[in-house]
Amino acid sequence: MNVQQYYAVLRTTQADLRQKFPQGFCLVTSVDSLDANSTPGTVSEVSVPMAAHWIVKGSHRLATEQELQAFAEGLEATRARLRAVSLEENRK
Repeated sequence: MNVQQYYAVLRTTQADLRQKFPQGFCLVTSVDSLDANSTPGTVSEVSVPMAAHWIVKGSHRLATEQELQAFAEGLEATRARLRAVSLEENRK
């Protein structure tokens, strides 16, 4: 893929993601790639342009519904833990 083709695919991918995620952010999951120095299966919330870049590069893909659910549950567990710590500190 030459540079012109790469940027054409990148623009198309960005446009598709912007339609699908009008809020400007989406969740992506890293894939096993020799070029990417990341752990496969890691879910990240990133901007649409960054997601498009990673997807075209082949280092990430859009997260599945199961991954979205697990990510949301993890965030809620972290929030609950932080609330509990904050309450404990305020009681001292």
